[in-house]
Amino acid sequence: AFPAIRDYPAAGLGWDDFARDLAELQPSLLVVSVTTPTLTGDMEAVARAKAAGVSLTVAKGAHFLTEAENVLAKYPALDIAIVGEYEETFADIITGVPLPEIAGIVWRDGAAVRTNPARGFIADLNALPFPARDLLDNARYCRPDTGERQTTIQTNRGCPSNCIYCLAAPVSGRQLRLRTPENIVAEMRECVEQYDIRNFFFRADTFTINKPWVLEVCAAIAG
Repeated sequence: AFPAIRDYPAAGLGWDDFARDLAELQPSLLVVSVTTPTLTGDMEAVARAKAAGVSLTVAKGAHFLTEAENVLAKYPALDIAIVGEYEETFADIITGVPLPEIAGIVWRDGAAVRTNPARGFIADLNALPFPARDLLDNARYCRPDTGERQTTIQTNRGCPSNCIYCLAAPVSGRQLRLRTPENIVAEMRECVEQYDIRNFFFRADTFTINKPWVLEVCAAIAG
């Protein structure tokens, strides 16, 4: 069945479970979310998937802002690294846009590694679909204090500061991009009505930087 999402660390699963899923699902495309500390293990998953017959392997993550070419050179099983915000880029990949025409990727072209032009930041966050929580085991994501279901909602992106120790500006840009309060509340309502999730972690680079917007969000939730 497709598409499918697996969170192996959260489920306490290992390589045997990954192999079983590859055999059962027989995916043609694998996407992995990479972090710098887990890169070796993430690329092991890519290598195992490629050996199992997956035709296209894709990875995303902040690591690729500077290291995409090096990673593709070192790990031949990885076909594409997404550089920057991934939603629109991945949509291009799965809808069959030719790889040379897709902005924001570094990709394998035979023996060569190609770097395409950068993609700009997504202007309208409200246009993005809500996360496909129907593909997750939502009961695994809980508040540590009460055990109740909890989910993450990304309310805005970007930070006008440029602190040298922080990834916010390189990853999300220095322009503050805000979802509308109505759009945020619509996602919360979907979580409550469809997934019995009533606890929310607002993920944002700078949630409180725009006080009038924060008050509008709070009013929309209360209303």
